[in-house]
Amino acid sequence: MSITQENPRKIYKDYSHRIEVLSSDAEDDGLVLNEASERDFWHYIRSVPFAQKAGLVLVDNGDLRAVWKGDDESHLGIQFLGNQWVEYVIFKRRPSTSDVARVAGRDTLDGVKRQIDAFDLTSLMGT
Repeated sequence: MSITQENPRKIYKDYSHRIEVLSSDAEDDGLVLNEASERDFWHYIRSVPFAQKAGLVLVDNGDLRAVWKGDDESHLGIQFLGNQWVEYVIFKRRPSTSDVARVAGRDTLDGVKRQIDAFDLTSLMGT
């Protein structure tokens, strides 16, 4: 289910609340949210305002990781490292085969968008 034009504000509010909860829980465990990771997350989310809502977690090093899953077993995970860099993982079932293409790597925020286009995951991003 993709976001409609009425929903981006609600999604942003949901993300803000989720980040507050993650940050609070992390502090209880002695961890700290990486502010550069959060900045890059917001930068990316603003650049894809009609994307499906992602699952959002805080990894042990303080980075935010967003995961989008499609109905066709597609999967996009992006860990925001700060300084406009990400680590990503993509799973995509190709229509002509039962095999799932898998790729993972490290790239810039713009570079991961090119990977999303190359793997035809634009439906997850609302484009």
